[in-house]
Amino acid sequence: MSIFFKVFITIILVYYLIKWLVKTILPHVIKQQMDKFQDQYNQQQPDFQQKKKEGSVTVENVPQKPEPSKNDDDYVDFEEIK
Repeated sequence: MSIFFKVFITIILVYYLIKWLVKTILPHVIKQQMDKFQDQYNQQQPDFQQKKKEGSVTVENVPQKPEPSKNDDDYVDFEEIK
């Protein structure tokens, strides 16, 4: 068998081995990393973990912004200079 066929067969076998590894192992590794990141995020943001009892109502008062007063002193009349 020539060296060309040996190299060609080796490349094909390596390709299919990598393809199989990516399909089987990579999803598990990604899931573990995502779980790790989610745990870290939940530790940093504990308020989002608190679950409210079903049926409970929370009313939050939003402070109203005072309406700007209409003051004629703010208007500046101008003429365009050409």
